[in-house]
Amino acid sequence: MCSTKVGHFLKQYLPNKPHKWGFKLFVLCSLLGYAYKFIIYAGKENEERPPDEPDIGVVAQTVMKILRVVSRQRNHIVYFDNYYTSIPLLHFLKTQGIYSLGTIQRNRLGKTCKLPSKQEVMKSSVPRGTYAEYTTNVEDVEITAVSWKDNKQVILTSTYVGAEPVEKIERYDKKEKRKIKIKCPRLVMEYNAHMGGVDLMDAHLGRYKIQIKSRKRYMRIFNHLLDLNIMDSLQASTQSKKHP
Repeated sequence: MCSTKVGHFLKQYLPNKPHKWGFKLFVLCSLLGYAYKFIIYAGKENEERPPDEPDIGVVAQTVMKILRVVSRQRNHIVYFDNYYTSIPLLHFLKTQGIYSLGTIQRNRLGKTCKLPSKQEVMKSSVPRGTYAEYTTNVEDVEITAVSWKDNKQVILTSTYVGAEPVEKIERYDKKEKRKIKIKCPRLVMEYNAHMGGVDLMDAHLGRYKIQIKSRKRYMRIFNHLLDLNIMDSLQASTQSKKHP
């Protein structure tokens, strides 16, 4: 979010964000918070799709648009949350040689989904750390879906990793009032290790952003993008020192 309360049709209200009012940006980031590409949300657009991109929804189309800068058939891996994840998107990215992993809403897995429902998973008789894994083949693309019980049910899908090998992680148990070890599927570990580049970028921008105030909407966007360029420059210089 590029936070501002300036009156403009591009301004969005997102109640779950720290800065609830502002211009919404979709950003492709590295694990260290380096921004490769961004798109400023401007509502529904009538932009023509390239002939090799299918019509699989507005959200998925945003992901495909921002990933056009990513080289095909190079085994890159993309991570996203349940706002973006869908089976058609995972299938398309895999056909382009891009692997993916993300949390997903259960209703996007179809009516024939065999994963347990939230009501079944959250029963007290089901121990924490319980997981269920199913794999399907969608037009020669293998997609794995895993349901895992932590504090709540977590469902993830991937085209390159599954539940095995299962590892042990520590969680605090309120009943026993101590830390216990529970099972954790491999794709959950992968997701936790690699997801968060955008959040890290936001954290950096929040600490060092330009404090100049303006009622002109374009100045707010300009300052935000200037901050973003400065952070990318610092990231690039840091990496060049580590790897001369």
